[in-house]
Amino acid sequence: MKQRWMAGLAALAMVCSSVPAMALTETGCILAQAEKVKGTYGSLNYTKYSSDTENYVVITGSDESISGAVEVPDTIDGVPVTEIGFEAFYKRTGITSVKIGAHVETIMTSAFYGCTGLKEVSLPGSLETIKQEAFRHSGLTSLTIPGSVKTIGDGVFGDCVDLSSVVIENGVETMGGYIFIGCTSLTSIELPDSVKSVGPQLVKNCTSLEKAVIGNSVEALGFEAFCNCEKLASVKLGTGLKNIGNQVFYHTPALQEITFPDGLESIGANSFENGVMTTVTIPGTVKKIDSSAFKGCEALTTITLKDGVEKLGSYALMNCTALTELSIPDSVTEIGADFANGCSALKKIEIGSGVKALPYEALHSCTSVEEIVLGKNVASFGVNVFGFGDSLKNVTIVNPEMDMAAAVNAGLSFPEGCTITGYEGSTAQTYAGENGITFVSLGEVSAEPEYMLGDVNADGTVNASDAATVLIAAAKTGAGSESGLTETQMLAANVNSDEAVNASDAAVILVYAAAVGAGNTDARITDYVK
Repeated sequence: MKQRWMAGLAALAMVCSSVPAMALTETGCILAQAEKVKGTYGSLNYTKYSSDTENYVVITGSDESISGAVEVPDTIDGVPVTEIGFEAFYKRTGITSVKIGAHVETIMTSAFYGCTGLKEVSLPGSLETIKQEAFRHSGLTSLTIPGSVKTIGDGVFGDCVDLSSVVIENGVETMGGYIFIGCTSLTSIELPDSVKSVGPQLVKNCTSLEKAVIGNSVEALGFEAFCNCEKLASVKLGTGLKNIGNQVFYHTPALQEITFPDGLESIGANSFENGVMTTVTIPGTVKKIDSSAFKGCEALTTITLKDGVEKLGSYALMNCTALTELSIPDSVTEIGADFANGCSALKKIEIGSGVKALPYEALHSCTSVEEIVLGKNVASFGVNVFGFGDSLKNVTIVNPEMDMAAAVNAGLSFPEGCTITGYEGSTAQTYAGENGITFVSLGEVSAEPEYMLGDVNADGTVNASDAATVLIAAAKTGAGSESGLTETQMLAANVNSDEAVNASDAAVILVYAAAVGAGNTDARITDYVK
């Protein structure tokens, strides 16, 4: 309201500046109608703004001696009070409660900062914006934020150490950073589905927080959102969540389980470091697990990485000393240094076909490993990749041309009784024979058909022509005839991997082709499989 009035005044001034002097006497009466009047109302200071189109009052300050129950009036001299100004009640420690008038739309920065005696505030349904640190370091004990509020600024209720109960009504949309940081009495928080964005350190250092519910419209949890919430035991993540930022759940020693929604795309660095979860399932929509994400989770016995995960950061599972099995799906193409270093209880490791390189100490100090499978594309090794003990019983090497000398130089050793499994004529078989190690054959290497998923007609692109070919084949099989597709074409056509070629595959091909045509060069056809 205030901004609209000032903009109108500025525009009028610009017009007047271009008018001849004689005409200014005529416009002077118009400008004279725009007034700013200061006054007092009890212990309150205010400024009243008046124009031909709009009249409103801003509470600008208060007496230093103000105390007890305070009421911000609906109107002053019949003019609505629409704003509580910057530091209007700054460190007025004698105030115990505040009722805010029915027309107030904005509470400005630090309006009630440091009001340590303030236990209760009544926020009106007219309120739209609460600016930065408006109630920080106040003595509030409970709070209801009406749904009329669209934006809550940074640190608004930070360090309100007596605040134990908060209700955020549906309608709130934007929540800034560290809004409830240091609210050490707060026991639960629920963000409604209307909330779309949340800043960093949302409830950091809320040491009494036990339960959190994140609404379905929140797409990202910012840096350290729940860091140092020592009693946090229950978290429900919304279905719209895509990104978990760095250190979001760092030092939450009571959080024993968490369910990640399908649609989640990234898990940030140190986000669950030193956590106490026992089982974790990572959905295939997650493309990257960042460095140290689950480092030091000593209670973690099982982690399931669904197909679709692509990048595993350095130290991501380092020192997860209770983890017994690790299966890396074929979709993973990158593993960081020290990825699973120190996972001393691991017995079985499977490296998928997407991994080409194992970096520095990725599997070092995994002293209980009994079996490891190295995928068909593993070809290069960093320093000290392996660090297995005498429990190793079998090494399966799927790549028939793997550089055995490089693997051995990286720490791969074969204790007495350990076998090597691989293909006939492979480098693994040669190494086993030269070193007196029992070799278990996987048979002859079979040539796998080469194809691009979705490129049914093998012309190098995935487009509507491929979808049409799939539909024709589906119609034929539906009528009881042969599809007319070769074995390789069937593999390329079955984009959703359901062992059938049908209209669903054609639909995925069309959506993917449209995405690529629109310039989405990072798109993968599997991203569009439901």
